[in-house]
Amino acid sequence: MRVMDLPPKRASCARAALVGLALASAGFTREARAADDAGLSAKVPEDAPTGRIVRFGPRRPPRATHACSFAEPVCVWGHVGDEPLVLATLRSAERALAVLRGPLRMAPPDGSLDEGTFDLVLTDTNEVEAEVVLGDLDPRSPLDRASGYVVLSRRLRPGCALDVAVARAVTRGVLLRTAPGTDEGSAQAEAQAVAELVEPCAPIRASAAYTSFQEHPERALVSRTAFEVGHRFEALRDPPFDESREATQAIGTALFYRWLERGFAREPGSLLRGLFALRAAKTPPGAIRFVNEPDAFDVLGKSFRDKLFDGSTLDDLLVDFSLSRARFGAGEGGAAAALSGVPRARVDWDVPYPSAPRRLAPAYPVEPTGVSYVVVRTAGLREGARLRIEASWEEHARMRVAFVRLDAASNELGRARVAAPPMAHEAQMTIADLAGTDRLVVAVVALGDPSFHFDPDDVVHEPHGYALTIAPE
Repeated sequence: MRVMDLPPKRASCARAALVGLALASAGFTREARAADDAGLSAKVPEDAPTGRIVRFGPRRPPRATHACSFAEPVCVWGHVGDEPLVLATLRSAERALAVLRGPLRMAPPDGSLDEGTFDLVLTDTNEVEAEVVLGDLDPRSPLDRASGYVVLSRRLRPGCALDVAVARAVTRGVLLRTAPGTDEGSAQAEAQAVAELVEPCAPIRASAAYTSFQEHPERALVSRTAFEVGHRFEALRDPPFDESREATQAIGTALFYRWLERGFAREPGSLLRGLFALRAAKTPPGAIRFVNEPDAFDVLGKSFRDKLFDGSTLDDLLVDFSLSRARFGAGEGGAAAALSGVPRARVDWDVPYPSAPRRLAPAYPVEPTGVSYVVVRTAGLREGARLRIEASWEEHARMRVAFVRLDAASNELGRARVAAPPMAHEAQMTIADLAGTDRLVVAVVALGDPSFHFDPDDVVHEPHGYALTIAPE
């Protein structure tokens, strides 16, 4: 029977009952917000999903003044005297949402169940620019779908800093709607990549993070900030104010997504939009942790299977990125010119063409999805000179060796992979064609454990070492 067919009093009661049933699960989860973190962690079962803990924040704090958009479902809340900053923040949010909904064709963040708007709250925090707070889970959705609000620092001033912080925060709101279980490292990197499509000045704000990313190529593409500390994940936080002092690896990983977008997306934002949409998951009711399967790397692995060449996998995509990453930097040409404002990647060794066999080891062990570089200078070699490379690495590690030949103008002359069986612990190759080559960049890429695919939710991304022998022939 339809509610509108009932008498007025009974219809009102029926509506209340329906609303109560729909929000029952949401009300139950709100009570869990008062649970002690240590007590909550102690209840995590061994077979719990491996995603972030389902930790709700407090309700949006009250503020004396606010402004809401007539064009987008967004409001900004602040203290008395914050009116200029409130209006500037609202303009930034409107612009970010307009770009997300328009050219990028992404779903906007869900509003709260209480008011239906996505809220940005100005606060006195001095630690970070912004923090996304998990508010509600949609009890009607067959897949995980959440909403929340954003806490913004009042120290932000109108201009690039505010615009980029708001764009990142709004993108995190989109992830709450589409994939709330996303690991923190991937979420920060993807938010920065989207922010760079929304705000042209966003790469400038991330320059310190990009420098950190390129200075530590041995680190995993999923930031250390996503690792678990004390049985809990870190808060949904943006980078600290002083990025030059404490730049996050997660923001720097946006270079990976920028490279994917420029090389494989049909239109700006389409690859990121697909990553957001295809990560939809379903967490069992009452679970302590979100399900984060499939994660971003699962989606990339499935999407790029056989796409680079017959039989290609996610491993080949990561190897290609590692070779291209070696060419990021001012003055580079070819495809890497699109990322010419990025610092050069640190190399472990930069050596001349050897006159006798030489054995090299990396400065740091290499984490899964990380890479170590060795540069061999080959300019002015006699005709017919060849280079022998032999690599070996630890057991319980999966690595791939590849190289790219560059001329004096940093133009790419060719790239190749050193073939090895899937479970091998060594690889060898003789490079015969060195004509016109100024330098050879050898990349040793770590791909994780041979028995398991890479998972960004792993608490420890175990690094491994290798040894590389170069010899003349």
